[in-house]
Amino acid sequence: MECSSHLEPAVKEVRVRGTEYKGKLDPRLWKLESLRELELTRFSEAAPTRVGGDDSDASKEVGPEGTALFDCTFQSLFSSSFRLAPLCYTLQHLDLSSNAITEFPVSDVFQNCGKTLTYLNMDDNRLSYLPASILCCERLTVLTISRNCLFWLPDVLLEACEKLELLKCDGNELVALPRFPSDCKLKTLSCASNKLSELLALAETLTSIDVSSNALEEFTFSGDKLKDLNLQGNPLTDKKLLKLVDEGASKGLKAILAHLRGGMSKRQQKKKAAAADSDDESSALPANMLKDLLTVHMEKAFQQARPYWVGVLVHGVDFGKVSLESFLQLQLKLQGNRTQIGIGSHDVAPADGIQFPLRLTTKDCAANPEVSFHPLFEEGPRPLSFWLRERWPQDQSRCNYAKMVDETRVAVLENRDERLISVYPVSNCGWTATRPDTRSCLIEVSGVASLERCDCALRDLLQFLHQGQGEGLQFQRIQVVDHKGRGSEVVLPHLDFFEELL
Repeated sequence: MECSSHLEPAVKEVRVRGTEYKGKLDPRLWKLESLRELELTRFSEAAPTRVGGDDSDASKEVGPEGTALFDCTFQSLFSSSFRLAPLCYTLQHLDLSSNAITEFPVSDVFQNCGKTLTYLNMDDNRLSYLPASILCCERLTVLTISRNCLFWLPDVLLEACEKLELLKCDGNELVALPRFPSDCKLKTLSCASNKLSELLALAETLTSIDVSSNALEEFTFSGDKLKDLNLQGNPLTDKKLLKLVDEGASKGLKAILAHLRGGMSKRQQKKKAAAADSDDESSALPANMLKDLLTVHMEKAFQQARPYWVGVLVHGVDFGKVSLESFLQLQLKLQGNRTQIGIGSHDVAPADGIQFPLRLTTKDCAANPEVSFHPLFEEGPRPLSFWLRERWPQDQSRCNYAKMVDETRVAVLENRDERLISVYPVSNCGWTATRPDTRSCLIEVSGVASLERCDCALRDLLQFLHQGQGEGLQFQRIQVVDHKGRGSEVVLPHLDFFEELL
């Protein structure tokens, strides 16, 4: 039905087009218990004004728990600060296309409907990033976000939205795609007219790929289900492949796939890849690299709240040669206001110290009042709820960070004995504080921006230690294992980084 002032509780579909509707929003829209489909589209043609007006504006509607929604007049519904309360629990189909949305100030906008939403269309907006709560949409099968201003997508998008079958992100500024897990279900990938210069291994389940009008010099694909492929408009260096692409239908997809496989059957190709992997595993590690990988388990709730984590265990640290104060100052500089990344360094040596495997999880302060934490620079452990509700809000250096924390799902790093090592993004713990006599140090970076940004910060810290100390350092990399027991295919930093340090 069209949105009106006569919404009934049993309404299942609401569609509103900004070019046609000039009424006022009925606040009951966000309380409909049967709503399945919601379309709010074509508001980009309306005159943009500041959403919500002044705080004193009596026309501002209020959503659940006092959340500001937007000005009631649809003429100013969408502008540079679109405000939307967390969506209802029953929503399955959401269309917000062709508006002037640039951001979602309410980061948990998709959290409530994460277990029901299957279709999401945000084409033709001005989004530069996706809200973190999109990772809660575990039943999402269709996501279209074409013609926005996106520079990156969450690296774990296809792991969190594990049922996704169609992803369209044409006409953005993307330089990389999310990684493709081994059990990926994606069938259609369309990312034409971006700035992609390379692609990671694509999912073999894909039946349709459009990567036209990018900056790809190379393209590889080993799947056998592909029915449609568009590589037009890329500066491919493989002249034969480029010729086949230019010839298009005259040669057909079959000829292109045969060329990509080097004339080998799919079985032969897999056999060759397995042999190459075996050779890689038997090759010598850099002299400064310990063989055994350590493990950190990442639970799904943590991944949804804070998707990215990288870490390295550094042995042989000598803060007599490297200034500990300068090292800690570099940490503060790299993490800035902590809205994107947070950095921790921990002494591993104490007998009651860090014990692998570690766990990235979340804590609910109300449901788990017994959970305690010993923050850095504090005398001892107290309930986590005490720090979040009483102590940190009064602490000038931590109050702003504490405001970022949702008490129902506090992201933490947990020791094997269940003691908390870090509470993100506020504080590391006191019992693993890095000291002048620290010799083995866990350095970890977590964040919500991108895996690449976490990796860059970790590299900068390791480079600082190496330049200040020179020889004597040894590194032990850490693999992140997800809630399904899958180890990350790429362990960061890459081995070549440690070879460069030699």
